[in-house]
Amino acid sequence: MLKGLDPLLGEDLLYVLAAMGHGDQLALVDRPQVQAEVLALCQETEGREFEMGSLRREDFYAAAKQAFAVVATGEARPYGCLLLTKGVIFD
Repeated sequence: MLKGLDPLLGEDLLYVLAAMGHGDQLALVDRPQVQAEVLALCQETEGREFEMGSLRREDFYAAAKQAFAVVATGEARPYGCLLLTKGVIFD
């Protein structure tokens, strides 16, 4: 049993995250306007500032097609999908 994990991180999503290699992307789709929340969480976890880029809608769709996995969140807030890249960031 993995303790302290959010129950939204089900076994399928945990499997996908474990199977991803460095540089693989995860597309979070289905209207989640959570960019500011994700950015704040990344900055809090890493203890440093990050920048978040943006893509035109058509470019996002093309990138999402190439992603390792696509997660449809079911979120009801307005549009704002994300691409997350797994890996190590070297300064």
